[in-house]
Amino acid sequence: MKIGKPVSFGQLNKPKAVVFGAEGSGKSTMGSKLSKALFIDVEGGISGIDIDCVAIKTWSEFVAMWLRLKKS
Repeated sequence: MKIGKPVSFGQLNKPKAVVFGAEGSGKSTMGSKLSKALFIDVEGGISGIDIDCVAIKTWSEFVAMWLRLKKS
């Protein structure tokens, strides 16, 4: 497998990331500095940060949101 960098980001290869870490480690604060970020809040820990956010409470809501994001 060859490791490389994309030539450019377009409609089909938009950058995506999942950030995992301990509570209070700065994940949300770091993400809030990114432009055009959408937070999918699965644990209710985003309060007090000015970001675009979708609160997910069930697995079916998560799957529905994931499918919607894949289409866009």
